[in-house]
Amino acid sequence: MPARYLDQATPGAVWRRATRRRFDTMPRRHHEVVALHALAGTMRYLIDGRILTVGPRTVLWAFSDQTHMLLAESADFDMWVVVLSRELIAPPGPVPPTVSAGLPHGAFTLAPDDHAELAAIAAGAVADDTLSWRSAGLRWWAMRAWNLCRGAAPAVGAQTHPAVQRAIEAIEAEPAQPLAAIAATAGLGLPRLTQVFRKEIGETPAHYRTRCRLRRVDQTMADTGAPGLLTAALDAGFGSYAQFYRTFVAARGMGPRAYYRRS
Repeated sequence: MPARYLDQATPGAVWRRATRRRFDTMPRRHHEVVALHALAGTMRYLIDGRILTVGPRTVLWAFSDQTHMLLAESADFDMWVVVLSRELIAPPGPVPPTVSAGLPHGAFTLAPDDHAELAAIAAGAVADDTLSWRSAGLRWWAMRAWNLCRGAAPAVGAQTHPAVQRAIEAIEAEPAQPLAAIAATAGLGLPRLTQVFRKEIGETPAHYRTRCRLRRVDQTMADTGAPGLLTAALDAGFGSYAQFYRTFVAARGMGPRAYYRRS
């Protein structure tokens, strides 16, 4: 059953990823329709077993009957995230709630002028703090985005190997587990899984697991009343604070204490 992203009184939401970086820890389905409008950089996105590489001017739709999650993003990646409740897009609304409606879906690359128009509508919607006007802005964004995508070039994604998807789900569920256990869950030997994973995801399972562990620490430290860094690092799967520190500096360019103070 799809989980609700919004409470029932909220018709929709919109924000820039650069100012609100949230991470799902498992591929999931939402009751609402989620649309992602890429502005800069690149990301890799898993949706219904396909991996899409998304760059600027691309709009990606994720419907309530599709499992999806962000796999990786470049340091400069930014996008508008638009969440549309079923009530907001209810018939005769512009967007179907499910992919099974049989209409165009997936990811589409917009022409420059269309991209600029859609980004401006999103900026207007996020700037309006009146619920009724924001709802109107989001509905207009959905209508324009859907119509523009119908005439845009689709982005084609590669179908993932089932073992790769099982490995991703295992890592996201529990990044502390050893690679041998992840390979066993995926149904391949570790050398073969590493080969296939690197080919399809662009990195090894070990590197992906490390990034997942760092995200888990980020999530822990963002909570009110977060424990100390050592506890957060050990809970995420790092073997020691020294290992966590070396990994963190290599990935973020500064120590974890300075990083979280700045954040």
